[in-house]
Amino acid sequence: MTLDPQRYTAIVKMQINNDIKIPTDTSAAIISQSLLGVNT
Repeated sequence: MTLDPQRYTAIVKMQINNDIKIPTDTSAAIISQSLLGVNT
């Protein structure tokens, strides 16, 4: 994981086995939860 210094967003690279079929329009999200609620 790296940080885009211009947009201050995380850049995450994932490697998925070829035998796992994922549609091309798939997206991923990192969600955290604390006592104050959910952050997306």
